[in-house]
Order: sequence, then C-alpha cells, then structure tokens
Amino acid sequence: MMKPCFEVLLFCVLLLSSGCGETPPEAANSSAESQAMPSASSRRWVTLDQVAGLQFVEDSYDHESIELAGKRRHENPDLDLADMSEAEIKRYGELNGLLHRKMEECVNNHFRDTPVPEILQKEGLADKTVSPFTYQNWDWYGPSYECYLVVWEDALSSKLLIELQSLLTGDHRDWCIVVCTTRQTDFETNHEIGVFSDEVLIPKSATPDLKISRQKPKAPPDNQGGSE
Repeated sequence: MMKPCFEVLLFCVLLLSSGCGETPPEAANSSAESQAMPSASSRRWVTLDQVAGLQFVEDSYDHESIELAGKRRHENPDLDLADMSEAEIKRYGELNGLLHRKMEECVNNHFRDTPVPEILQKEGLADKTVSPFTYQNWDWYGPSYECYLVVWEDALSSKLLIELQSLLTGDHRDWCIVVCTTRQTDFETNHEIGVFSDEVLIPKSATPDLKISRQKPKAPPDNQGGSE
C-alpha cells in the first residue's frame, strides 16, 4: 500500500517543480500592460495640450462663441452676399472650395488606417462629401469665412484638431473650421467646436460626450525655478 502513495506524492512534487500553478509570463505581462496603457478615449486626447489657444467655453448655444471669435477677425462681419461684387463672390467661392479640398485630404489621410465600425459601413449620402467618419457640405450662403466638418464623435481627437488647425494658413488664416460632432448615422450634428488658426473653442457641455478627462492642458514646467 505504501508504494502507490509514494508514487502519487512523487508525481505531485514533479508537477510543482515544473511550474504548475504559476502565472505564465505572457499573461502577467499582458495584465500589467493593460493596467499601464491608457483607455482608448484618453488616448484620443493625449496631445490636447498641443492645441493652439485651447479654450473651454460656456454657451447656451455652441455656435455663439465661434461667431463672436469670427467677427473679431473681419472688418465687416455683417457683409451680405448681396453686397459682394461678382469678383468677390468668385474669389470667396474659390477659397471656400480650396479649404474644403484641404479638409477632405486631411481627414482621408487621418483615417486612412482606422478600422471602420460596423455602424458606419454604409454608402455615402446623396449630394454630400462623406468619408466613413466625416461629412462635408460645400455650400455657402454668405461670406462667413467658415467651413463645416461633421465628425463621428468617437473618432474625434486632439490630433485631428491639430491637423485641421494647421490648414488655416495664408488666405485661410482668419477662417474657421467648425467641427460638428455627431452620434447619428445621418450625420445630424450634436456639438460645435470652433477651430481657428490661433485658438480652438470647445463648449464645456461637449466634454462628457467627447470623453475629455481633463479640461485644461497641463502648465509647462517652470525651468527657471522661480515663483509665479
């Protein structure tokens, strides 16, 4: 009777010495990495502090601050289409089209390698320029010096805001790209963000939907060592 018991005991010892019951190194590393890596939503905003002139604004209507910021940039913000000469209309239309083409190229490059969620795997909407994540309407009804871009809310990031901001140079330096967010597959808008060459205005009401965890960029380190 002693021999079988001894064999069972020896078998258990061999199993323990071979590493039975230990966490595989791969699993341990995976767990540590998952805890160390930020969530997908927080990674969207890791470069928020690089957005030039970032402001979080409080408005009853998102567009109000964008409109006021635009008026500061133009001598005659109330200029109507009827007040424009044919040459001015032609020139404005060219600038509007040029900025839309730059925006289209920007978003196509930005989302080139981004997997398209099933909800957005659909045909483009009629008479509209639509990428899987964005929608543009090139029409303009007056010299508002702004172009609209609707972006799928979960795909919007600080990186895209920075890339769009970089388009506002030269003749477009005082224009605005109004980034509208949406959670609707028909691209009906939710919030509006004003992207200017020197500032970006994000309504505070949008931050929960956009999952922006911090509302102010970190202050730069004080390398001088002095007090404020």
